[in-house]
Amino acid sequence: MPREIWVCGEALIDLIPQDHQKIAIVGGGPANTAKALARLGFDSYFIDGISSDAFGQMIKAELVNDGGFKGGPWSIGIRHPDFANEIAKTYELFDGAIASSGTYERSAHIIDPRVGVPAVGSRAATVVGPDAGFADALATALVVDGRDSVNWLGNEEFQNYSFWAVDRNGDRAWSYARP
Repeated sequence: MPREIWVCGEALIDLIPQDHQKIAIVGGGPANTAKALARLGFDSYFIDGISSDAFGQMIKAELVNDGGFKGGPWSIGIRHPDFANEIAKTYELFDGAIASSGTYERSAHIIDPRVGVPAVGSRAATVVGPDAGFADALATALVVDGRDSVNWLGNEEFQNYSFWAVDRNGDRAWSYARP
């Protein structure tokens, strides 16, 4: 039986009313699962971006104390879109989130909302940044826009994200990260 389990998902703060004030309790199914598995003796890892504000620090402290959060680095390989057994790109992550999107496994399932037909911008895209949900949305947007995404990649709201994509023909890869 495996002793290492990775749990991916959300961690929340529940605000419980008590005596005319609210008490903050760390919650969320995946975070609680990682903590419970650690208490049972498993090497559990909670995987998702955790904010750096006071609530995020509270979540991280509780996960560390309960054994459900292990610091990196994590070596994460991104598979090649044409060769399932090949790693095309590797990331070393200490903190944050990573998300990939592409058309190479489920073919034309990503629709370009501007024209209502399958996206043809990129075959594969990966985004690294502080928030998993936002990274996932950006990876899908890269598949839709491809190289045209250069028009929005440099926007201020994406300053903490880096991008990597394989062109729609699969013959070139490109990346972007703010200095």
